[in-house]
Amino acid sequence: LGGEIYAAFGTDVRKYNNTTDSWGSSLATLPGAATHALTFRMGGTVYLAFATSGGYTYTSDGAAWTDDTKDTEFLAFWHDRLWGIDSTGQLWFSTAIGAETNEAQLPLPNNSVTSLFVGRLPDGEKVLYVGTTHGLFSHDIDNAQFFETDLALPQHPDNGKGATTWRDTIFFSS
Repeated sequence: LGGEIYAAFGTDVRKYNNTTDSWGSSLATLPGAATHALTFRMGGTVYLAFATSGGYTYTSDGAAWTDDTKDTEFLAFWHDRLWGIDSTGQLWFSTAIGAETNEAQLPLPNNSVTSLFVGRLPDGEKVLYVGTTHGLFSHDIDNAQFFETDLALPQHPDNGKGATTWRDTIFFSS
């Protein structure tokens, strides 16, 4: 954020100091341990947000931090919206930070979500993907639902924890 490096150490947010080659003092205390971090631009403002199982905490300047209580495990920014998903698989979006709308429910047991990211469909269109302990799911924004992809994997608690998009290709860890 703003050319600075921030990190969460459990519930403690710190900024890296290049001069002393160390992490500075605590800038904020998150309501729970950080599960994901994201930097994004919404409405002309750049934000840094940390997801926690109790919500998400965001800032636009690294000095003032705001806690939002919308349950959030992972965050993504796509289609000019901030997206989040909680441990039950409830996906939500926000067009104005701090005001969320529930979107789709993942058809899996609680605690199945391991990642949320943007990737391409085979036709080249970008969509949200959810990595889960059961495999990879894509989000259909027009019908507010999830579809299981053809990536067939046996259920495992670490499936998708390192899932990401790199150079327009999805990499799914299992």
